Amino acid sequence: MSRAVSTLRHPRRIALGWRLLALVSVIVALNSSFFERGATIFLVPVQTSLGLSRARASLVFSLARSEGAMGGPLVGYLVDRFGAKKTMTVGAILAGIGFVIFGTASSFWTFAVAYMLFISFGATMAFQDATSAWVNTWFNRFRVRAMAIREVSGNLGSAIMIPVMVGLIAGYGWRTVAIMAAAAYLAI
Repeated sequence: MSRAVSTLRHPRRIALGWRLLALVSVIVALNSSFFERGATIFLVPVQTSLGLSRARASLVFSLARSEGAMGGPLVGYLVDRFGAKKTMTVGAILAGIGFVIFGTASSFWTFAVAYMLFISFGATMAFQDATSAWVNTWFNRFRVRAMAIREVSGNLGSAIMIPVMVGLIAGYGWRTVAIMAAAAYLAI
């Protein structure tokens, strides 16, 4: 009897939902670093490189962040219609392509389209809305705990990765870091 209770309390294998949550947590941490909170470290280098005023460069980053409010209903429909996994895949590909275009941008309009359309919509689609739906699908009993872990991973990941990204931008340039972000999104 005590062995059965011990096995129930301390399983030898980690359940699939928790393993998927660990994967989602890494993905959300990367997205938070490159897009959500890390966008500000791109501002001055992009502004200088493309010869933009602070207002024009800031406008693109600001509009990209507000895109989630406008695209949310569409992404919700896509997650309901096609599922979180397919929506996440499409969003990751869009964000990866966007970071490639962003990293090679030579004009304001190329930068604006890459960041607002591809990166913002793709990252929001894949790593905010779809991951939330995915975690909610896999957890019934510990849903709140799982969602809390998902949220914390973004904050913790950006706290670790943003200083690394600042060093990489200082050493190799913002275009190289953008291509590295593209590689990370496409690898997911």
